Amino acid sequence: MGNNFPNPFNPSGAGRSPITTISFALKDNEHVTLEVFNIKGKKVRTLIDKDLEADFHFAEWNAKDDNNQDVASGIYIYRLRAGEKAISKKMLLMK
Repeated sequence: MGNNFPNPFNPSGAGRSPITTISFALKDNEHVTLEVFNIKGKKVRTLIDKDLEADFHFAEWNAKDDNNQDVASGIYIYRLRAGEKAISKKMLLMK
């Protein structure tokens, strides 16, 4: 459950935002939260917070915080919670 690609991720061209895609599959209908934290543990973005059907899903993160401001290069952690399950994984943003 839950991998991001590419990792590390960076801008793919002049004037473009860096984007990484986090994909996951659900066996059952569940409430899902997907949040991004900086290395200090501060939440910078909520990507998903809703009920989802059993299926394959993905979310894109464009390296912006909840205020639509660019975040700095560095290590970020995303936490995916689905029902009683939770995973956290690292991703690296290089600008």
